[in-house]
Amino acid sequence: KEVYRWWDGGKIPPSPPFSKGGSRLTEIETDAIPPLLENDLEQVVFSHYPVLAELKEQLMRAGALGALMSGSGGTVFGLFESMASRDRGFDLIVSKKDPDWWLWKGASL
Repeated sequence: KEVYRWWDGGKIPPSPPFSKGGSRLTEIETDAIPPLLENDLEQVVFSHYPVLAELKEQLMRAGALGALMSGSGGTVFGLFESMASRDRGFDLIVSKKDPDWWLWKGASL
């Protein structure tokens, strides 16, 4: 609830369309992914917890097509084009990670 107190509310912009003509994520072209990833709370949370912004940047440098803070900041995730690129990115982040970070890699169903 603290995050929502920090956030001034502002005007929430309309969400972008989920896909170009389709309704499944698998139908989205990979270059369309970053604009679809949006969280209005990121700016305020990152100003209080810069480590989350750092992790998001590391995901992008590790090869993620896009990265985003989930919800009010409990998680930052990256989307990778393939399991191989995900594994390379994961290994890179593990080698540089803060000891307090908990990392997990998953796969789409």
